[in-house]
Amino acid sequence: MGKSNRRKKTPQVNAHWIVGLTDIKIPTNPLEGKIYLCSVMEGEFLVGSVVVKESGLDSLSQEVESICNKPQFGAPRRPKTILFDNRTKHKKVRILLEQIEVTTGNSPELDEVIDTFWEFMQRMKKGDEWDYDEHPADLMEMFFSITNRWVEVAPWVGIFDYELLEISSKKYKLKKWYASVMGNAGESYGILLFPSRSAYQDFFRNAKSASKSKQRGGIKLKTPIIALNLDESRFVEKNLRKAAMVNHWPVHSPKFFPNLEIYSENTRNMPSGDVFEMVTEIFAAMLTFVTKYHFQENLEQETHEIIIDKSDFTITFPVYLNE
Repeated sequence: MGKSNRRKKTPQVNAHWIVGLTDIKIPTNPLEGKIYLCSVMEGEFLVGSVVVKESGLDSLSQEVESICNKPQFGAPRRPKTILFDNRTKHKKVRILLEQIEVTTGNSPELDEVIDTFWEFMQRMKKGDEWDYDEHPADLMEMFFSITNRWVEVAPWVGIFDYELLEISSKKYKLKKWYASVMGNAGESYGILLFPSRSAYQDFFRNAKSASKSKQRGGIKLKTPIIALNLDESRFVEKNLRKAAMVNHWPVHSPKFFPNLEIYSENTRNMPSGDVFEMVTEIFAAMLTFVTKYHFQENLEQETHEIIIDKSDFTITFPVYLNE
């Protein structure tokens, strides 16, 4: 008997989603009209977001269905109820979804998350989180070289995301930052940096509460966090890919293209000075540490001093904060 070509139904879950529209302030073709960001929130997390053309605003059913099938975190699912927040009042928008109760109303919690996101984006030059001109060429070269070597070493083989590296530095006035190595599960790769124990535990609690039935957790935007993502190049902003090609910055492969993101409620949560330079040196110290120590058998907690370009780092591994 041949295989059925019928599409597998997205499972129904007992959850409440909030859907809202945000005007994207970028130039567009006048014939195409404006474009908007359709954002979906579940609890404290953004389940997903989709760009919508002005001509497609009459019904958002396809956009919401696409987020049901490929959410930002967790397994594919359908909410039981949806509240549509009409913060964009230029046009009445209908959501046509079967077997989902749809209402309209105000949603200040979605406003808060979206406003936080746009504040983060506005801190970046011209909406681009990579300010190439502000960083010396040798620093960018160092960043790409380190991330290239990080993929070659593959420290996620044998290191789980709950086995943390504790990092301190006198130069950068870091006291017990924590780094989580991502990749052991084979789903996403990179490093998450937390500036405090409470920041990690806040992220962990929210991710755990949002990851029922072994679903993956998401990042709460207000949790202070620095994320090195090793993504497929097609998901990375094209100007960054072009800059890497023109400057011959080493990239391991299209599957592991480095991309740095900073999530913070406000800039005071981060040290003063060049955060990019600081993070690059942290990654260099971590690379030195894992290359020397993490493949040892019968590993017990060890503390070592790592010197990178006259910067002293003290790294302890493994550290567990959820016991």
